[in-house]
Amino acid sequence: MTPTPEPIRLGPREKQIVSLLLQGCANDDIARSLNIARRTVKAHFNRMFARFGIKDGIKRVKLAIFMYRRERWLNRQRQAMLTNGN
Repeated sequence: MTPTPEPIRLGPREKQIVSLLLQGCANDDIARSLNIARRTVKAHFNRMFARFGIKDGIKRVKLAIFMYRRERWLNRQRQAMLTNGN
């Protein structure tokens, strides 16, 4: 049996950025909402792209889809744990 890889954890600021991304915000909007520089937003995205192995194409869309699917999977796992009484 292959061991399950450790999940990639997002920091609090990364979670905020992903949440705003999933709401359709552009980098400028995210920077304004979080009161940080636009280049800081880009740096966070670049680190997340690297951590999740997103190398080319339309990176923001790939990250958004990945994060959406990841969140759905995590919710199913939580629900299964509650159902099984764990």
